[in-house]
Amino acid sequence: EWKENDYSGYIPLSRTHRIMSVANGGQVLVSNEVYENVIENISGQISFRDLGERRLKDLIRSEHLFQMMSPDLSAEFPPLKTLDARPNNLPVQLTSFVGREKEMEEIKVYLQKTRLLTLTGSGGTGKTRLALQAGADLIDEFENGVWTAELGAISDPSLIMQEISSIFKLINDGSKEIIETVKDFLRDKKLLLILDNCEHLIEEVARIAENLLQSTSGLKIISTSREALEIGGEISFRIPPMSLPEKHINVTAEKLLKYEAVKLFVDRAKLIKQDFNLTDENAGILSELCFQLDGIPLAIELAASRVNMLTVEKILEKLSSRFSLLTGGKRTSLPRQHTLRALIDWSYDLLFEKEKLLWGRLSVFSGGWTLPSAEEICSDEKLNSNEIFDLLNHLISKSIVTILEEENTIRYYMLETIRQYSIEKMDDKNFFSRKHFEYFLKHSIKGSFSLYGKDQIKGLKVLESEKENFRAAINWAIDNEPEGALNISEGFGKIWEFSGYYEEGMSTYKRILSVNENAPAERKVILCSNLGYCSMLSGDYKNAREYLRTAMEIVKVTGDMEVTSMLYNVMGLLNYYTGNFEEATKYYEKSIKISTEIENDNGMANASINLGAICQATGDFERANSLYKTALSIYKKYENIQSTSRTLINIGTLEYNMGNYQNAISFYKEGIEIIHELQDHEAIAIANLNLGNAYLNLKDFELAENFYNECSRISREYGFRHLITHSEIRMGDIALVKGETNKAGNIYIDCIKTCDKSEELHKLGNCFRGLSKVCLNLEEYEISVKMLALSDSLFKKIGVKLTKAKLQEIDEIKNTFKNKMGQEKFNALWNEGDQMETDDAVIQVRSRLNRDQ
Repeated sequence: EWKENDYSGYIPLSRTHRIMSVANGGQVLVSNEVYENVIENISGQISFRDLGERRLKDLIRSEHLFQMMSPDLSAEFPPLKTLDARPNNLPVQLTSFVGREKEMEEIKVYLQKTRLLTLTGSGGTGKTRLALQAGADLIDEFENGVWTAELGAISDPSLIMQEISSIFKLINDGSKEIIETVKDFLRDKKLLLILDNCEHLIEEVARIAENLLQSTSGLKIISTSREALEIGGEISFRIPPMSLPEKHINVTAEKLLKYEAVKLFVDRAKLIKQDFNLTDENAGILSELCFQLDGIPLAIELAASRVNMLTVEKILEKLSSRFSLLTGGKRTSLPRQHTLRALIDWSYDLLFEKEKLLWGRLSVFSGGWTLPSAEEICSDEKLNSNEIFDLLNHLISKSIVTILEEENTIRYYMLETIRQYSIEKMDDKNFFSRKHFEYFLKHSIKGSFSLYGKDQIKGLKVLESEKENFRAAINWAIDNEPEGALNISEGFGKIWEFSGYYEEGMSTYKRILSVNENAPAERKVILCSNLGYCSMLSGDYKNAREYLRTAMEIVKVTGDMEVTSMLYNVMGLLNYYTGNFEEATKYYEKSIKISTEIENDNGMANASINLGAICQATGDFERANSLYKTALSIYKKYENIQSTSRTLINIGTLEYNMGNYQNAISFYKEGIEIIHELQDHEAIAIANLNLGNAYLNLKDFELAENFYNECSRISREYGFRHLITHSEIRMGDIALVKGETNKAGNIYIDCIKTCDKSEELHKLGNCFRGLSKVCLNLEEYEISVKMLALSDSLFKKIGVKLTKAKLQEIDEIKNTFKNKMGQEKFNALWNEGDQMETDDAVIQVRSRLNRDQ
């Protein structure tokens, strides 16, 4: 279907499927649109039989259908399998039914097993629409049709049976109770009854449903409610939110439309604003918007209704006041469905006082909680800790709290929309926020110790699962108890390093430092060193150097040798990243010396593995191998799983540099198997980069490209800037090999633009070596010589020694140049390139590339 300037496929395909589903075998049907477009051009023996307006099973507008007639086709068929074929009172819907394929299949399976299925879920999750659509899909299985009774507007339980009898147009003469009249009517019927919105009448609905089912044999019931009816034979099916993209995933418009929440937003937005389109430019914003709305259909529809007044960016921005933004439901819907607040008010008003109290207090948690944490944090003189478990189960049964089992640990959650509502209902917010902070401070200290040794994986998983709570606790402490923020970050902060959340670590440490300027020296030095480390790994080398220098000045006063050793190691790492290998070596050797003197095995191993990387880069493979093995033996001794895996990857790189590519791949894969379990994102990205390098040298370009792309994806998602350019440079190398010369040249130039000209000399050297090959392919021999000379000078500045294979390749290129232009001219060009500024070099190459664009 053509929409303004693009094709829309989802709804037309769904409509086509509906038309196909009503036909009989061998029957050819066309819609009115098709009929009108072809009727004037039809000739020969083809004609059409008008089947009239028919209601399809999508519950929206009827469809005028025609049957194609021809002597070669059968003419007579059983009645079409449309809604009209069975009696029903299913209401016409004004909008299309989007997604929910999985839930529909599950409902059909459950109804084969039971006569009473209750669809449960929090307000706005689409229970009613799903029940109606299931009834439409299943109507052929019920000889006497599908009927729905809307109970949401009924406040008096005694009126329930009157509503049910009215849908069958039954007349009660007063000689017996209404329920007996209904039972007599249903006794010999094969029929599906939908009881919609039962939660406020739950006890009476349960009694009636049980009575009707016991008195009939062909009746089945679907009920919708916040909680189950809890009668014999019932299956309760909790309706989840619509499928969502992951919060941090980088998406394109095409990928995003695979998710139900996004499909729904786009479909409803187009009804309001026909020129609304999902594009690669707004995909990230829309992804975050649907995530913030928890995939709740009502919330998504209300947000989509605002596209005629606000951009998607503005809607996301205004979600901080979501209950005022998300208003304006259909005028014909129940009053509580006009706004998101009214819908949740409805659930809140049905709770007992202690349930309301606990619901409000649970809002202090972010990202879920465990039973022990709820019992400790939410209890006081009004709410005993022994009551929490039962009250929590009540909130689960009423679809306010959800439950998830993760590796033998039960965690509880509230949708963010429901949590935002409960924040407003929380009593003594600061008191319980303090209890929340104190609880997670205690566990941050425990957690920090479990990040080393045999419990490392378990410790990381605990901290990872609680990271949102730790963030909330730190944010509260920064505003209310600065020293407490310093305390909790020393434990929880390790997750930023272990899992690669460097940008987050850097920004949080900065905030903590700003409120702890007068902290004791022994505390401040750790804060500054952690801040310097995260700044370095997020690519902010200038500030990293300043923070580490500050830490070095402080440690001179405190005299703490373990911290001094650690700082020397980090300073070495900073110099390694910025290409100053000589300085890096000095710092690593100082760190090893001090760690050995104070018998700090872990510190010695950390410095050894880093010094090994320097030796490897400068061609001292024997020493690198010795240092790696020393580090590996220490890590294995103390069961430091993460460092063991990273060392295996380093050994793989050593094998790679020695030309043993298959050995390298074996070490990489052994290391990556461990780090996947640890969720060490940076190490996973590095391993993918290294695997790409190995397969590139084995000339398996497709596999190499896959690994580079994965490295780039992870690095962009978690902000590992130093790895993004590494993988991009390698993609340039592949483009060169594949003969895509101009593409390679543009990749290298883009990488040069993102590199720090004073710091990242190693990357610049690789880029200019690549540009030399680009110019060689373009037969620009003079520029090629200068690029190769510039690359060589950059590598010499940092002491990098290229592998034998690369040196041999460069020598062959040099000899080619000398043969073409003579030794004297070659030397002159080489000297010019050796002294050239990087910006001038880029201008020369870009000028040549532009001629071919």
